[in-house]
Amino acid sequence: MNARPEPRSAETAPDRPPLPALPPLLLREGPLPRPCVVEELRDGLILRPTGGLQRLRGEAPVLLPLDEIAELHIQGDELLSLRVGSRTLRLEGPGAGALGAWLDQALHGTATEVAVMEGSAWIIDQQRSLAPVRLLPGRLELSTGGGLITLPLTQIEALSLIGLEQDLVIEAKGRSLRLAGGISPLLYQALHRLRFGADPLDCPRLARWPARLRVGPPPEGAPALDGVIELFADQLVFVDGGSGERTPLRLSAVERLVVWGRPVPQLGVVTAHRGGGRLIWNLELDDPRAALEALSLVIHKAQRLFSADAARRQANIDAVMQRWGRHVEVAEGAHTLKALALRVLPLDVSVGVVCLVRDRLWFLPCGGPTGTTGADTWSCSELVRDHSEDAVTPGSVRFTAQGRRYRIVPAADEVFAGRFWDRCRAPARILREPTAVLGTLDRICGQPRLLRVRGPDGTSSTAQPGFCARMEPGVGVFVDDELSAVAHGDLLTVEVGRPDGIYQFEARALEQRMVSPRAQESAGMPPSAAPRRLLLLTAPRELRLYNQRRSFRVSVDIEAHAWVQGPMAARLPLHIDDLSTGGCAVWAPAPLEIGAQVDIQLALPERGLRATARVLRADRTDPAAPHRQRYGLRFEGLSPGDEDRIQRVVLAQQAAAQRDALGA
Repeated sequence: MNARPEPRSAETAPDRPPLPALPPLLLREGPLPRPCVVEELRDGLILRPTGGLQRLRGEAPVLLPLDEIAELHIQGDELLSLRVGSRTLRLEGPGAGALGAWLDQALHGTATEVAVMEGSAWIIDQQRSLAPVRLLPGRLELSTGGGLITLPLTQIEALSLIGLEQDLVIEAKGRSLRLAGGISPLLYQALHRLRFGADPLDCPRLARWPARLRVGPPPEGAPALDGVIELFADQLVFVDGGSGERTPLRLSAVERLVVWGRPVPQLGVVTAHRGGGRLIWNLELDDPRAALEALSLVIHKAQRLFSADAARRQANIDAVMQRWGRHVEVAEGAHTLKALALRVLPLDVSVGVVCLVRDRLWFLPCGGPTGTTGADTWSCSELVRDHSEDAVTPGSVRFTAQGRRYRIVPAADEVFAGRFWDRCRAPARILREPTAVLGTLDRICGQPRLLRVRGPDGTSSTAQPGFCARMEPGVGVFVDDELSAVAHGDLLTVEVGRPDGIYQFEARALEQRMVSPRAQESAGMPPSAAPRRLLLLTAPRELRLYNQRRSFRVSVDIEAHAWVQGPMAARLPLHIDDLSTGGCAVWAPAPLEIGAQVDIQLALPERGLRATARVLRADRTDPAAPHRQRYGLRFEGLSPGDEDRIQRVVLAQQAAAQRDALGA
């Protein structure tokens, strides 16, 4: 029997500070994260698993002897990377930074200064410039093109948030700074707490509108009251024009904003009532649409502020998921991506949770099944990506599904959109006709550059290169032992990497067996000294091709003209044969300089579109006309309106191609 590690005690404690109290952390070593608690031993630390699945499997604790820690990287307050011998470990969650500081002090005798907050903000001066921001316990650092700006917190005299965008204004001795961006309200709270020793009590008024208020769903609402609406960062306040009585409504309780009612449109603010019912404010305003946009922005910023506390964020997400638990089947797993978010439709904004599980996207309103709006769910294969960024909410996710345009505004940081599209890519082509599916399957089998098989519980097997083969009645794939627990009938997702992109399909497991090295060689596989696991799957009913571009590209037939900038300025006729919101491919009658910037006029339906583009590469020449060459262009500085117009052309062309394919 192995000896149990000796815990720290008063008699055996080494000369180092005691380990601070830490919440459970997520340990990442391999594909699946494992929740664990950290305990101090005489010679190091021990990470004990706390997850029910880990305990059932009898997973052993992880020992971290201090003398074996070779590298230590503290990345903010919630991420710590360690190299212990030949192993690389990542610890995530509130307290990971504090653990890293303790380890650094225990190893080197000096404590690492852990940043309270890190991010980026726009510095508003004579011009806007984006700068990394780092808040430390004693100072604020901004890295600009002119060097590092260091502001000791003791010099800060006043802090304030101004405007609907909630820009942060810092008044310090001898200088004034104005910072804009999603980090501003979070930085305001943290700076106020560090500098003045308490959370800010002031809450500046952001907007004020004359209004008539009716309480209750239209048209059954009570008689209207005349007054004004005042918007603050955390609440709406109705001020009665007659009595002056102030009635607050906290924005944290709002579940929906909607412009409804005829003949006079009203802004409906729907919130959960303490008694379990619904409290609805109907506001007659001069411009209900503008008020809806302002309220949406403030609620989004409040969600961002709320999400800075990981425990509160997770508790809020769990509460929404629990409300919907009996009504929707969201099969969560290790690859689930979740965030508090807004679902934005024309004149209708809902507050809830966005949840991406494997190949399916859900939006669950916080009002639950008894709320005034329902849940939405889409298959990832039907999402067509729209432009995913705008000036007001840079982390938003935009797409079209089932003929309707959606915008999801997550409370997570701007990285969320990239992570979302990495996991939820819109396919460049979908094959459903049986002959086309099997013919394409014959072509992509063999030894692809990538073969990834994902099981129903999120575990996966990845080989680069891999090997798969057509076998009756479907397809055989070689996998590692991670998928040894796959049972007959389990649904698996397979990705096959080929030069033209990633082919993805779902199929059910039929059987698995071990294949000897001789049988592998006879099947055309590379030589192997050991048996390998073969998984036999059913034939897929659908194949999806992802061409790895950031935006969906279609073949078109559009005329254009370009004005080449620089000393050899000229006007050239062009022909565009494929188009996306990110760029296009053009045939030009004269050489274009790689890296050159051109102004291009596209003859789109209804009216032309003018854009700036950069020449990225020369593709090929026209055999019939060697002077003509094909170039790849990338659009630069495209406005959301122009991007919308291009996206409509792309969607129309995609729909036409699908109709032609069905007709064939």
